[in-house]
Amino acid sequence: RYDPEKDKTYSMRVKENANDYRYFPDPDLVPIILTDEDHARLRAMIPDLPEERLAKYINEYKLPEATAKTLCDEPKLANLYQAAADAVKQPKLLANLMLADADAVSIPAEVWAELTNLCADGKINRSAPAKLLEVYREKGGEITALVKELGLEQVQDTGLLNAVADEVIAANPKAVADYKAGKEAAIKALMGQVMKRTKGAANPQEATELLKEKLAKL
Repeated sequence: RYDPEKDKTYSMRVKENANDYRYFPDPDLVPIILTDEDHARLRAMIPDLPEERLAKYINEYKLPEATAKTLCDEPKLANLYQAAADAVKQPKLLANLMLADADAVSIPAEVWAELTNLCADGKINRSAPAKLLEVYREKGGEITALVKELGLEQVQDTGLLNAVADEVIAANPKAVADYKAGKEAAIKALMGQVMKRTKGAANPQEATELLKEKLAKL
């Protein structure tokens, strides 16, 4: 203890033996032998460093640098993207869909992968994922089943699309005349009618090309 009046310290008790220190025996740890397979497995479990992940997104997945940085700035989002990216045909499309959703991390990686592949294969259009995610958050379920339930399957029947295009052209003479007069924006009005008649199930790119082909023959 310290005596402030004499400015001295005094020993309170003396520890001389092991018992005084409350020692207790501790066995030696058993040696751990790691094989090459163990090393490889453990190394694979180590996540990429941020700079490595950024380079991978840009060079391997062909993401724009700004998109890649946005993903990497959010570790949870980046982990989710990484889990889904290797299962999709268009990693860039996956990134765009995820970044368009304010709560992307609440959706499992396999759902993101399935949505992306459905879009990439032309089975649903680019506006469908938002509706599918809204319903999925409400009640869950299989994505393919929800696509059918909500009528979001993209029109694959070229005969049907041809018929709809003919109907739209016949029913909108002013928009047709405007387009023929050089007003390119008029095609949007016609496209809007095609999407309305197909309840959003037409492929916008295919429908636009089909309308242009038909209008060119008039």
